[in-house]
Amino acid sequence: MSAEIADGGTSGPTDKLDALLAQHPFGNADYITRQLHICYMRRLGKISPRLPSAGTLLDALNRAGPARRHRVIGDTVVRCAVNHALRQVEAGTPYGMPLQQCGELFEEAADHLADGKPVLLRSAPASRLSPDLEQTFVWSDLRGDDRFSRAFRDLVDDNYGERPCTLEEDEQAVLAQAVRILQDTVPMVSRSTLRHTHLVAIFPEDGPFARVNSSSEFKLSGTVFLNRKLLSNPWRVAEHLLHETLHQQMYDFRHGHTLLVEDVHREDAPTFCSLWNLPDKNNWNIYRGLAAFHVYVHLGLFFTLAEERSAHLQKIHGPPAGITGRRKATTRAHYLAEQIRAVCWDEMGEAGKEYVEWFDSVLTVFDPAPPPSDSYVHLLLDRYEREARSVERLSACGPDLSDHLSELARMEIAGARSALAAIEAGEALQRLDDATAELFDAEGRLPISESRTRFTGIRSVVAGAILQASHDGYTLSESRVPDAIVRQMVETSSQRLKPLLDA
Repeated sequence: MSAEIADGGTSGPTDKLDALLAQHPFGNADYITRQLHICYMRRLGKISPRLPSAGTLLDALNRAGPARRHRVIGDTVVRCAVNHALRQVEAGTPYGMPLQQCGELFEEAADHLADGKPVLLRSAPASRLSPDLEQTFVWSDLRGDDRFSRAFRDLVDDNYGERPCTLEEDEQAVLAQAVRILQDTVPMVSRSTLRHTHLVAIFPEDGPFARVNSSSEFKLSGTVFLNRKLLSNPWRVAEHLLHETLHQQMYDFRHGHTLLVEDVHREDAPTFCSLWNLPDKNNWNIYRGLAAFHVYVHLGLFFTLAEERSAHLQKIHGPPAGITGRRKATTRAHYLAEQIRAVCWDEMGEAGKEYVEWFDSVLTVFDPAPPPSDSYVHLLLDRYEREARSVERLSACGPDLSDHLSELARMEIAGARSALAAIEAGEALQRLDDATAELFDAEGRLPISESRTRFTGIRSVVAGAILQASHDGYTLSESRVPDAIVRQMVETSSQRLKPLLDA
């Protein structure tokens, strides 16, 4: 199956893809939630012989309409109670919340089902993410100590070691503006993905979540987590909100469908490298790769449409800043599709293969000229520049740091020079030498007081020289020999930089 636009052709306005993605079973919220309800109600039926309150909740759900049913089944605490109870009933060993607590939550959920309010938010006022979103709310830690709130806090603390905070009114307004950006750009897709998200929780800027912009967990499905530092930029919030709600959509789909083979969790299951990520975060299994592919296809469409409508959107929402952007999103999506097929295809069930083929066909419609097969320089340079920005944010300063960064910078310049020399890029070599020479002092070191800033500057110059020498923006040579030199340079430098960034 492939994406078809207009009268069966494979070309047409990209804005039609927004509706197409939301209507297809892989993205249709009505279809996915129906399957989700069947799944969770079946689980309650398995639990009920051991916990009668599960049967009581199941009876109440059977009597409820789809909207009220979803306010309960979509709730993170209810889902966790069902999953934890089922695991304990089937395995006979403790797991997560004790059975007694799960039973109490089932009883309370059944009692609350009749009034139609979300169970987690029933006992206290709550703000909607946006006025027109009836089922998506924002967490406030001003809530009381009711059973569902206690369970939610404990679940979040167990998974993240952190506690969500309460927003100010101006921060709440930024969240609402981010939703409007999505509605003005990908209205159908965002409406669908937001239906899979019942709660948005915000973590403080410091603490365990400090280095994470946003997060979702399959074990905590129904809730997305954002870092408070995002809330000064509605465009960044929009990107991360779309990113995480897409994960929620896929989580719900996974509950009702088998995408992968049964033994995918075996120790020798294949993995591949997401080259734009840091070394300790870039070895991905098929679950991670498939989820990221799903996200980057949608982000690619979002950024493509945002560019096409830039004049209108910027007049309303201001210029986008600090976002991933169309090129990075689409090239990552193409790379992931290539890696999934090359490395993990045997891990895919028939539904999983169809999943990849469908979204790849959509990607091809709005980005019909993918990077050359097996290209990777552009992805490595994404990581290279991201690491540089992390260095610039370091609080450390002193001669040891200056010496370390100076040595790295010289090694990186030498690697870039070797790659450029291999393709006889004389002008690029000269520009590289001229631009980097002035960043070192007379002794060939980065000045102590400016070592972080100058190191970032050197990396910017190196990345720019390599990309400018590329004939297509992705590769340096058909032989891939100079490309391999760049890869060795980036990988070696990443490993040497890692202890500094970890500290």
